[in-house]
Amino acid sequence: MQYDYLCTNCDSEFEIEQSVKDPIKKKCPLCEKYSLERVLNAAPLGFVRGEVTTVGQAVEKNEKRMGKYGLEDARHNQKEELDKNREKARQALQEKLPGNIKLAKPGKNVFGELPKNVKNAVNSGDSKRIEKYIHEGK
Repeated sequence: MQYDYLCTNCDSEFEIEQSVKDPIKKKCPLCEKYSLERVLNAAPLGFVRGEVTTVGQAVEKNEKRMGKYGLEDARHNQKEELDKNREKARQALQEKLPGNIKLAKPGKNVFGELPKNVKNAVNSGDSKRIEKYIHEGK
C-alpha cells in the first residue's frame, strides 16, 4: 500500500510503499531527523443512490432517456454507418486484388457459383485444392 509522509523538520512530502503490518516510518530520508509523520487522506466512501456503476446501467439509463423512437433512430444510424464502413473496406480490398479477381457482392452466395469439388474443398478446408482452383481454375 502507498502511504503519504510529511517531514515536520524539512517540509518534504513522500509516498512510501509498505505493508499494512509494517511499522510507521519515523526517520526522514532527506534530513535524516526523526520527524516524519504519516498523512492520512480521506478516501471517498460509498455511492450516491441511483448513481451508475456499470456499463450496463449506463446503457439502460441512456435508452430510457432516448425513448422508443430515439432508440430506433440511433440503431438505424448505427446500421447505416456500419454498412458504409463495410463497403469502404470491401472497395479497399478489391483495389488490392489483381484485375481479373472480383469480390462477390455482399449477401451473394459465392459457393453457389463454384463447382461441387471446390465447394467440398472449401467446406473441408483443403487449402491445396482451393489454391489449385484459384491458380488453374480446375
